Amino acid sequence: MLENSNKSVIHHGDNLTGNDGDTDGDDDENITVKLNSIPRNQTKLYFVLNVYSCDSRNQSLKDARNLYIRISDPVTKKQLME
Repeated sequence: MLENSNKSVIHHGDNLTGNDGDTDGDDDENITVKLNSIPRNQTKLYFVLNVYSCDSRNQSLKDARNLYIRISDPVTKKQLME
């Protein structure tokens, strides 16, 4: 698990192999952002998708299937955007 110094952003682990044929519909990777813990002088958030070791693995985002970012409310479970 990776997190920033004040734990307002937490990455819950990296899935280097993708979905592995799993069809349960669960997201492969999750990042928690606690908006009320982000310092007030931070006015923007950026979410970046990349391919780990893309050069050595000869891969790019065009090789990924079902790629998306979903933003959900953790309390209500309501999807806010995708």
